[in-house]
Amino acid sequence: SHLPPPQGASRLANGISTYHTTLDWGGGSFAILGDRMYKSPPAVLVPEGEVRNGWFRNPDFDPVTQSDVPGAVLLGEVQHDVLRRWGTTWREPVWFKACLSQSPFANVATIPEEATSGSIIPSLEVPEPGVYVQGDKRAADMDSNGWPRAGRDVAVSLLRAAGAFHLTGDQHLGSTLRYGVEQFDDAGYVLSSPAVANTWPRRWFPDPTERVDGGDQPQAAPGYTGRYRDGFGNAMTVLAVANPRSGEVEPKRLHDRAPGYGIARVDRAAGTLTFEAWPRHVDPSAPAAAPYLGWPVTVPLDGADGRTPLGWLPELTLDGPAIVEVVAEGPEPEVVYTRRVEDGVARLPIFDEEVSYAIRVARPGHVAGDAWPWERVGLRPSRAPADSRIAVDLDGGEPDGSR
Repeated sequence: SHLPPPQGASRLANGISTYHTTLDWGGGSFAILGDRMYKSPPAVLVPEGEVRNGWFRNPDFDPVTQSDVPGAVLLGEVQHDVLRRWGTTWREPVWFKACLSQSPFANVATIPEEATSGSIIPSLEVPEPGVYVQGDKRAADMDSNGWPRAGRDVAVSLLRAAGAFHLTGDQHLGSTLRYGVEQFDDAGYVLSSPAVANTWPRRWFPDPTERVDGGDQPQAAPGYTGRYRDGFGNAMTVLAVANPRSGEVEPKRLHDRAPGYGIARVDRAAGTLTFEAWPRHVDPSAPAAAPYLGWPVTVPLDGADGRTPLGWLPELTLDGPAIVEVVAEGPEPEVVYTRRVEDGVARLPIFDEEVSYAIRVARPGHVAGDAWPWERVGLRPSRAPADSRIAVDLDGGEPDGSR
């Protein structure tokens, strides 16, 4: 009841009320999802996996190649529509976007090689600081939002188009990741907060030999960081993880399991986003206070889209802040991205050379469904960002068919 009214269907067919919505507050625009509300039941959709409580019990079943079955749903079309409308809406005074949901779109967890589920983790010995647990395998837990993979890719792509970062919890393990869809690091960032009390802890100790080369991780970074594919094959770059560690804070049964909270700091002047995961017992304002090992993680605020440009649309010269949208034309037009540009110049990368594009521009305050006061269609990309320029006049329009 503390949220704005739900967008889309207010109740499911079985009577359960929904709450997926959006909220603008403090300069941020937040998409709020129920990311398991429409999720398919894996035991029904993947019967050959012999799923029990989200875990495959068939030893011959490969979740990477066999679990992403046709028809499996993660967010569902209702929430996809919410994200599409939200992604192209930039009301004043919004200047950044974030998505709030239960779980990261990846399965950041490992279990012992011989285990068939994560139920064994609470009974395992908590490792000492600096000890790297050997013999774990990457988990394929369908309770995570690493499954279904196709639905996960749609969700990450919609956040990328909106220029949003992701804030989650619920997986019991604090982590910061960069998502990948077609390639590693081609999408945005997520902070998953540690649980305030980890009665059901998780951990992430993958085999470092399975780490994929590339990325910006320093050589001294722990083996559990860097580019990995999760148990469903999703690309993710692990930047920090708060694994359970044995310590001296009492009660040890609480604090050894890495409980805590997350902080995201958005700096408009610097154009940065800083993620932090803090131990439960630490006051971040105290002298010499430090977050969990690996944090803070600072990334560019405009880092939601890491794709490598294959070409460029004409460079736009703007007379002030504006909302700029790029649309791939075709029988089913697709919004490539919508961004707020503060002033000056907008350079517009594209990622497919085989289609034509439309550029749309409006003043800040644009809402999905409103007419765009300036538009140019049928544009083909060039090889360099400044091969051509267009001065955008939102007050006087333009000739030759542009608005």
